[in-house]
Amino acid sequence: MGLKRLVTRNSTAKNEEIKIVNQPPSVKFYSLLDVVKTERIIEEVEKGNLVFLNIGRISAFPERKRDFLKTLKDRSSELHATLKMVSEETVMVAPHSVPIEIRSLSPLNISKKNRNDSD
Repeated sequence: MGLKRLVTRNSTAKNEEIKIVNQPPSVKFYSLLDVVKTERIIEEVEKGNLVFLNIGRISAFPERKRDFLKTLKDRSSELHATLKMVSEETVMVAPHSVPIEIRSLSPLNISKKNRNDSD
């Protein structure tokens, strides 16, 4: 993960006032067509990127979907990444560097929060 300088809005900031902060992770979206290799996805997770996978097209083939998810789960466990179904057709793979608030989100929690905000 790269580093990024955070400069306060004060244009007269001195060098000692400039802070180094971690760059937030990128978010990658992939749509899976058929049997896919997990290496590309794992490489993104190793870089610290949050990955969302649309597995709708392989859902028609339950054995392929099962094998793919099993392989992905095994590889993500090695990296201590979170693998979560966030909808019927979407899988989230979040590296351990992603904040717990993001890794623990679920569609149910999001919809409840939106309903509470509208009151």
